[in-house]
Amino acid sequence: MTRIFKTSARKDSCAHAGVGGPFTDHHAFLVELHLSLIDQHTAALDSLTRRIEEAMEAFRSARDLICTIPGVGVLTADLIIAETGGDMSVSPTPGQLAYGAGVCPGHHESAGRIK
Repeated sequence: MTRIFKTSARKDSCAHAGVGGPFTDHHAFLVELHLSLIDQHTAALDSLTRRIEEAMEAFRSARDLICTIPGVGVLTADLIIAETGGDMSVSPTPGQLAYGAGVCPGHHESAGRIK
């Protein structure tokens, strides 16, 4: 088992010991493969983020208004808009709207027992 030291110099000197043997060309290939996959996934996430931002542009004013609710950030506002389609009148009460959007502030039930 590799010991964890407090100083970075000791960590660096133990890095090779943590591998448990020589770092071969095969290991380098696998590391490069994983780093390439991470880069691909990061690029895909960036592309999806841009696409979501483009789709949310039509709802910018609603998003900004929803973000004024204490505890609601951009991600939660996006979720509420995605669940409601931006039309808040589909739910008769604010509680039903919150429940339908998955942001119900308090659901006091456990094992079928309402508290």
